[in-house]
Amino acid sequence: THMRDTTVGAGLSTHAGRQIQAEYVSPTSSLVGKSIDTITVQIKKIGTPTGTAQVGIFNTDLTVKKLFATIDPATLTLSYTDKTYSLTGETYTISSGDRIGIKYAGGDTSNYVAIMTDNVAADPFDGTNSYHTYYDTTWKTFTANDLYMILKDLAD
Repeated sequence: THMRDTTVGAGLSTHAGRQIQAEYVSPTSSLVGKSIDTITVQIKKIGTPTGTAQVGIFNTDLTVKKLFATIDPATLTLSYTDKTYSLTGETYTISSGDRIGIKYAGGDTSNYVAIMTDNVAADPFDGTNSYHTYYDTTWKTFTANDLYMILKDLAD
Protein backbone atom coordinates (compact mmCIF):
# COMPACT_ATOMS: atom_id res chain seq x y z
CA THR A 1 0.00 0.00 0.00
CA HIS A 2 1.57 3.27 -1.14
CA MET A 3 -1.02 5.67 0.27
CA ARG A 4 -3.49 5.07 3.09
CA ASP A 5 -5.18 8.27 4.17
CA THR A 6 -8.43 7.25 5.82
CA THR A 7 -8.94 10.32 7.98
CA VAL A 8 -12.48 11.58 7.48
CA GLY A 9 -12.59 15.36 7.10
CA ALA A 10 -14.94 17.31 4.85
CA GLY A 11 -16.80 16.10 1.78
CA LEU A 12 -16.57 18.18 -1.40
CA SER A 13 -18.66 18.30 -4.56
CA THR A 14 -17.68 17.19 -8.06
CA HIS A 15 -19.92 18.45 -10.90
CA ALA A 16 -19.87 20.43 -14.16
CA GLY A 17 -18.58 23.53 -12.37
CA ARG A 18 -15.88 21.64 -10.45
CA GLN A 19 -15.04 18.67 -12.63
CA ILE A 20 -12.07 17.06 -10.88
CA GLN A 21 -11.21 16.39 -7.23
CA ALA A 22 -7.78 14.79 -6.96
CA GLU A 23 -4.57 14.15 -5.06
CA TYR A 24 -1.75 16.02 -6.80
CA VAL A 25 1.62 14.26 -7.03
CA SER A 26 4.52 16.75 -6.82
CA PRO A 27 8.06 15.93 -8.02
CA THR A 28 9.10 15.27 -4.39
CA SER A 29 6.14 12.99 -3.56
CA SER A 30 6.80 9.54 -2.11
CA LEU A 31 4.28 8.27 -4.68
CA VAL A 32 6.48 9.03 -7.73
CA GLY A 33 7.59 5.76 -9.35
CA LYS A 34 5.22 3.59 -7.33
CA SER A 35 3.05 1.09 -9.20
CA ILE A 36 -0.65 0.89 -8.37
CA ASP A 37 -3.56 -1.13 -9.66
CA THR A 38 -6.20 -0.15 -7.09
CA ILE A 39 -7.72 3.16 -5.98
CA THR A 40 -10.12 3.41 -3.02
CA VAL A 41 -12.05 6.62 -2.40
CA GLN A 42 -15.01 7.48 -0.18
CA ILE A 43 -17.88 8.86 -2.27
CA LYS A 44 -21.64 9.38 -2.28
CA LYS A 45 -24.27 11.05 -4.42
CA ILE A 46 -26.20 14.22 -3.65
CA GLY A 47 -29.52 14.72 -5.43
CA THR A 48 -29.96 12.82 -8.70
CA PRO A 49 -26.71 13.01 -10.68
CA THR A 50 -26.87 11.45 -14.14
CA GLY A 51 -24.32 10.50 -16.78
CA THR A 52 -20.95 9.02 -15.90
CA ALA A 53 -18.11 9.78 -13.53
CA GLN A 54 -14.55 8.56 -13.93
CA VAL A 55 -11.96 7.38 -11.41
CA GLY A 56 -8.31 7.44 -12.40
CA ILE A 57 -5.34 9.62 -13.24
CA PHE A 58 -5.92 12.98 -14.93
CA ASN A 59 -3.79 15.39 -16.95
CA THR A 60 -3.50 19.16 -16.42
CA ASP A 61 -5.89 19.71 -19.36
CA LEU A 62 -8.58 17.55 -17.61
CA THR A 63 -8.16 14.61 -20.01
CA VAL A 64 -7.92 11.08 -18.66
CA LYS A 65 -4.35 9.80 -18.43
CA LYS A 66 -5.31 6.38 -17.02
CA LEU A 67 -8.90 5.25 -16.44
CA PHE A 68 -9.48 2.90 -13.53
CA ALA A 69 -13.30 2.91 -13.69
CA THR A 70 -16.40 4.53 -15.09
CA ILE A 71 -19.21 5.00 -12.56
CA ASP A 72 -22.92 5.64 -12.95
CA PRO A 73 -23.41 8.26 -10.20
CA ALA A 74 -27.07 7.25 -9.83
CA THR A 75 -25.91 3.91 -8.38
CA LEU A 76 -24.00 5.55 -5.51
CA THR A 77 -25.51 5.62 -2.04
CA LEU A 78 -26.60 8.71 -0.10
CA SER A 79 -23.98 8.11 2.59
CA TYR A 80 -20.20 8.07 2.23
CA THR A 81 -19.02 4.58 1.26
CA ASP A 82 -15.57 3.23 0.47
CA LYS A 83 -15.47 2.34 -3.23
CA THR A 84 -12.53 0.43 -4.68
CA TYR A 85 -11.65 0.47 -8.38
CA SER A 86 -8.97 -1.74 -9.91
CA LEU A 87 -7.16 -2.21 -13.17
CA THR A 88 -7.34 -5.71 -14.63
CA GLY A 89 -4.07 -7.43 -15.37
CA GLU A 90 -1.94 -4.28 -15.38
CA THR A 91 -0.46 -1.63 -13.11
CA TYR A 92 0.04 2.10 -13.46
CA THR A 93 3.31 3.79 -12.46
CA ILE A 94 2.67 7.14 -10.77
CA SER A 95 4.48 10.14 -12.30
CA SER A 96 5.19 13.64 -11.04
CA GLY A 97 2.29 15.90 -12.01
CA ASP A 98 -0.35 13.17 -11.87
CA ARG A 99 -3.73 14.03 -10.43
CA ILE A 100 -5.31 10.92 -8.92
CA GLY A 101 -9.01 11.06 -8.18
CA ILE A 102 -12.47 11.50 -9.64
CA LYS A 103 -13.92 13.44 -12.57
CA TYR A 104 -17.59 14.21 -13.04
CA ALA A 105 -18.45 16.75 -15.73
CA GLY A 106 -22.22 16.40 -15.30
CA GLY A 107 -24.65 17.55 -12.67
CA ASP A 108 -24.67 20.89 -10.87
CA THR A 109 -24.50 22.28 -7.33
CA SER A 110 -27.65 20.33 -6.38
CA ASN A 111 -26.89 17.03 -8.15
CA TYR A 112 -23.31 15.83 -7.81
CA VAL A 113 -20.81 13.25 -6.66
CA ALA A 114 -19.31 14.08 -3.27
CA ILE A 115 -15.85 12.85 -2.30
CA MET A 116 -14.35 12.75 1.18
CA THR A 117 -11.22 14.75 1.92
CA ASP A 118 -8.79 14.72 4.82
CA ASN A 119 -8.58 18.35 5.93
CA VAL A 120 -7.29 17.43 9.38
CA ALA A 121 -3.96 19.25 9.69
CA ALA A 122 -2.63 16.89 12.38
CA ASP A 123 -1.98 13.96 10.04
CA PRO A 124 -1.17 14.95 6.47
CA PHE A 125 -0.14 12.25 3.99
CA ASP A 126 3.39 12.93 2.69
CA GLY A 127 3.42 16.52 3.98
CA THR A 128 3.11 19.05 1.15
CA ASN A 129 4.59 16.61 -1.40
CA SER A 130 1.15 15.22 -2.28
CA TYR A 131 -1.98 17.26 -1.72
CA HIS A 132 -5.61 17.91 -2.58
CA THR A 133 -6.43 19.85 -5.72
CA TYR A 134 -9.59 20.55 -7.67
CA TYR A 135 -10.45 22.21 -10.94
CA ASP A 136 -13.19 24.80 -11.41
CA THR A 137 -11.89 27.43 -13.86
CA THR A 138 -8.26 26.84 -12.81
CA TRP A 139 -6.50 24.30 -10.61
CA LYS A 140 -6.87 25.14 -6.92
CA THR A 141 -4.32 23.70 -4.48
CA PHE A 142 -4.69 22.84 -0.81
CA THR A 143 -1.24 21.76 0.34
CA ALA A 144 -2.41 21.07 3.91
CA ASN A 145 -5.17 18.69 2.75
CA ASP A 146 -5.43 15.30 1.03
CA LEU A 147 -8.15 13.13 -0.40
CA TYR A 148 -9.42 10.23 1.66
CA MET A 149 -7.65 7.67 -0.51
CA ILE A 150 -5.97 4.29 -0.52
CA LEU A 151 -3.55 3.48 -3.37
CA LYS A 152 -2.07 0.03 -3.67
CA ASP A 153 -0.60 -2.62 -5.90
CA LEU A 154 -2.35 -5.88 -5.08
CA ALA A 155 0.72 -7.82 -6.29
CA ASP A 156 2.91 -6.25 -3.57
